[in-house]
Amino acid sequence: AGLTRRLEDGDCSVRADCERIRGYIARDAPQDVDQDAREAVALLRANQSLRSYFALVAWPFAIQYDLVRDFDGDGDIMEGDDLIHCLRDDETRTTLRFSLAHFEEVENADVRDLLDGLPPHLLDLNISFEACIGITNVGIKNFKDKLPRSLLSLHLSFMGCNQVSDEGIFALAAEIAELQYLSDLDLDCSMCPDITFASVAAIVGSMRPGLEKCCLRFRGTGVGRDFKTGIGKDCFKNVKELQAAVLGSSGLLPDSLSKSLPSKGSAAAVVAVAAAAARDSLPGSVPGAISSTVSMGRLSGMGGGAA
Repeated sequence: AGLTRRLEDGDCSVRADCERIRGYIARDAPQDVDQDAREAVALLRANQSLRSYFALVAWPFAIQYDLVRDFDGDGDIMEGDDLIHCLRDDETRTTLRFSLAHFEEVENADVRDLLDGLPPHLLDLNISFEACIGITNVGIKNFKDKLPRSLLSLHLSFMGCNQVSDEGIFALAAEIAELQYLSDLDLDCSMCPDITFASVAAIVGSMRPGLEKCCLRFRGTGVGRDFKTGIGKDCFKNVKELQAAVLGSSGLLPDSLSKSLPSKGSAAAVVAVAAAAARDSLPGSVPGAISSTVSMGRLSGMGGGAA
């Protein structure tokens, strides 16, 4: 009922209180229209916010019982009882922090459903899939074209998702390369044993000049260390220094990748060449199905890129 009820359909024991509440809600609407229009806009936004809140609270339960797309379980999939639409329709939401950590039921389709539900104007996105062992590279590839381009901050955790390898991280790097306003990136790939240094090169190569802060966690992988910017003996001063260390000639990058990465060009080109070099020079690190080449500075075979 919480997904379909509307505030304007509510009642109060004192009618005047109801009118005052609606008038107060209307203050959040544009002031350049009449009172009725302001109230209609404000109530729409408030209803959308409440529904998205209910959707997020119910989401883990819905995953367990396969109800994300049909929450009332009647077999009739309608927009009103679809958690994906309830979340996505919250157009005023700018922050989403959500955890499905340690939910064994989470699979690739659940990653797709959550990404399908992302509100369009997010600035801050923080999602944890920690220890969701049912997620594979297929699930990571669901990120294609799903991250709102407005994002300023992106925090993702795939810690312990032991079926995720370089192939999935390459696809994610291609999406990160499209986030032109991103200033804060935190990616946790710890305890994913099939991830190699090629993934580090791909993520670092996808970073745009405006990125101010990043933390990449790769302990328990083929990389065996983290990469952070900030203050501290193990930190890089800034993203530019990190990129020079990983993609330059500071000795961090294996020769097999260092010889292949372009010194200039788009982030997508770096991602693509890193993928190709990993496939050709590091046998077994990337499944043979991936086909990544550089063409006009864009990705071919990974579904995205940055000009």
